Amino acid sequence: IDECADKNGGCEQICNNTVGSFQCSCLVGFTLANDAFCSDINECALVNNRCSHDCVNTPGSYHCTCKNGYYLSNDSYTCLG
Repeated sequence: IDECADKNGGCEQICNNTVGSFQCSCLVGFTLANDAFCSDINECALVNNRCSHDCVNTPGSYHCTCKNGYYLSNDSYTCLG
């Protein structure tokens, strides 16, 4: 029986069918908050946040912005003046 075939097994994002059971998982940028639901990871709150100025969290991702008078370089992380 494929438990994922009926309503995605109750999983919010990804249902992985296993022998006699199933397991929920989440897309990149999200973490499993309980057995079925996914919660956004706030990448801006992580220590390895690479933005040189400001970080804007978005669902499943983030992007960097610069303060007035600066622009974002081609690496999408570094602000140049």
